[in-house]
Amino acid sequence: MEKVSYEPLTYTNVLNDKGRRLFYVIFSVCVMMAIFFLVLGIYLVAIDPNVWGLLFLFIFMAVAMGIVASFFYPKRRQVYHYELNDSGLHQYWENTKTGETYEVHFLFEDIDEVIIGIAANRVHVPKRRDFYRFDGQLIISSQGRYFMERVYSSEQLNEWVIRLKNHVPNITYTEANLLEALEARAYTEIDFSRIQGTSDDVVSKHIGKESVRNLFASWLPEDMEEKAQAEKEKQLRANTKKAEKQTYLSLLVFSIFMGLFLLPNAPVDEDNFIEITDRILIVYGIYLFIPVILLFFRSYTKWYNPLLCCLVTAFGLGIGMTVAAFVVEIPSFGSIVMLGALSLLFWILAYVVAKLFKVIANFMYKHNL
Repeated sequence: MEKVSYEPLTYTNVLNDKGRRLFYVIFSVCVMMAIFFLVLGIYLVAIDPNVWGLLFLFIFMAVAMGIVASFFYPKRRQVYHYELNDSGLHQYWENTKTGETYEVHFLFEDIDEVIIGIAANRVHVPKRRDFYRFDGQLIISSQGRYFMERVYSSEQLNEWVIRLKNHVPNITYTEANLLEALEARAYTEIDFSRIQGTSDDVVSKHIGKESVRNLFASWLPEDMEEKAQAEKEKQLRANTKKAEKQTYLSLLVFSIFMGLFLLPNAPVDEDNFIEITDRILIVYGIYLFIPVILLFFRSYTKWYNPLLCCLVTAFGLGIGMTVAAFVVEIPSFGSIVMLGALSLLFWILAYVVAKLFKVIANFMYKHNL
C-alpha cells in the first residue's frame, strides 16, 4: 500500500507578535510599579524621617515587583522547535545568547514504540472544588530515548496518529494516568516500555472531559516509585537544609543591622529598656516573617528551628549593639532578652500554625474538599 504524505507537524516556543506585545505590557506595568514603590518610600522618608522604617517595606515591594517583571520579559534564551515529517521527528534547540545549537532526531526506522495514555491534570478553582481535566499524553520511544507531547483534543491526537501509524512498528493505547510517571522522571529513570495496553484507541474519547474525581489509575511500577520517592525526599531535605542556612544568614545580617542602627536610636524607658515605636514595629515585623517565609512551610524542618532562629537573633543583636556602644549610648542588653523572648514566642506559634496549615491543606487537597 502506498504511504500517504501529510504536511509536517511543527511547533515553536517563539512568541508571535500578539503574545510578545502582551508580555511587554505586563513587564512594563511591573517595572513601573517597582519604580513607584521605590520613589514613594524615598519620598515619605524625605518629608518625615521618623517613618524611615517604611522605606524597607517599599524596597521589599519594589524588589518583589522587579522579580515578577523578570518572568514576563519576552526574551527566550533558548529557542525550541520540532517538526514531524515523512522521515521522523526532528527537534532543534538554539541558545540565543551563545548561538549554540543542538539537535535530536527520532527517525522512523529507529522508533521502537508509540505510547498514548491519559494525563489527568488537576485544575485549581478559587472558592470551589478542584476538578480534573483529561488530556492525552503521547510518548515516542526510540532506543532508550523519549519524546513527550501533551495533546488537548482528539483532533490533535489524530493528526499525530495518521502521521505515525504507517511508519512505526507499534502504537499502544492505555487508559492509565501517566502524569505521575512523567513527574517521577525528574528523580529517576522510568521505563515506559513496561506499560501494558491495547492497539485500540481507548484514549480519544476521554480527551477534553472533566470530572471532580480522577477517573484513571496512575501507572508507576512499585520499584520505580520507591526510587523516585527516595530521590525526591533526598532533594527536599537538601533544599530545606539550604533554606535553613539562608534563613540563619538573613537573620544574622538583619539583627546586626538592627543592633547597629535601629536599637541605639530607639527611645528608652526609665529602666533603659527600648520602647516599641512604629518604626521598630515595622522593621521588626518584617524581620519576624523571614523564617516564616523562607523556612517554616518547608518539609523536613526541625522542631528546634525556632530556637536556633532566636539564638541567631540574640547573637546578631549582641554584636551590633556591642559595636554601637563604642559610639553612642545603647539601651540595656536586657532589651535583647526581651526581643529574643518575643521572637521565640512568635516563631514557635508560627511554626505550629505552619505545620497545622500544611496538614489541613494536604488533607483537603487529597480529598478534594
